[in-house]
Amino acid sequence: MVKHFSDRIAMLYVGKIVELAERDQLVAAPKRPYTAALLAAVPKPDPRAGP
Repeated sequence: MVKHFSDRIAMLYVGKIVELAERDQLVAAPKRPYTAALLAAVPKPDPRAGP
């Protein structure tokens, strides 16, 4: 959802910014394992599922 509202994204870990990047750059190539894990946890929509 954040990628639809933001141009830049700051990733927080234990209350500190650990990664700050342009939206497309962060989604395409996260630099931190924590960021990659969060992005991998985003559910993929299933077009076969009903409303």
